[in-house]
Amino acid sequence: MAADKLELALYAVRIGVDPMNAARSLDWRLFEKMVAEALSMAGYRVVRGLRLKPPGGLEVDVLGIGPLYSPVIDCKHWSPGYSKRAKLREAAEKHAGRLRRLAARWGETGLPSATLTPAIVTLTDPGLRLVEGVAVVPVSVMADFIEDLPRYVEELGLIRVEASAKQ
Repeated sequence: MAADKLELALYAVRIGVDPMNAARSLDWRLFEKMVAEALSMAGYRVVRGLRLKPPGGLEVDVLGIGPLYSPVIDCKHWSPGYSKRAKLREAAEKHAGRLRRLAARWGETGLPSATLTPAIVTLTDPGLRLVEGVAVVPVSVMADFIEDLPRYVEELGLIRVEASAKQ
């Protein structure tokens, strides 16, 4: 049933329905899958639910490994009106910290060298586009963001990480 909902939402987007409208019927897990699918369709290798154990443990909702940039995405399936600016700023600060911790422990992931690019993908449009070096991307413009990512990199808090020597 859940897979059917996701497939229906993805189909709706492919035929021109606003991704925000298509995603509203999804729960947060399916919303993360929808975001992951958008990265995959854009040619990224996708890792969902990347976890690193304590000390300094963390979890990343969606990571896209690309040839130039690797979006590290925190998905926020907040209902309309919930994504208040203060809450979004707090989420961006936490995500920026998560990105720094991920960079410090990148060798543990077994993933290739990358330029980590922080982003929060939201269900609704909170009216902000950049907070603390983190891109705030409404799902309705995510495809454009992915396609135009090189245009935004000077404003983002990018972190270059190298693959572990044992790869």
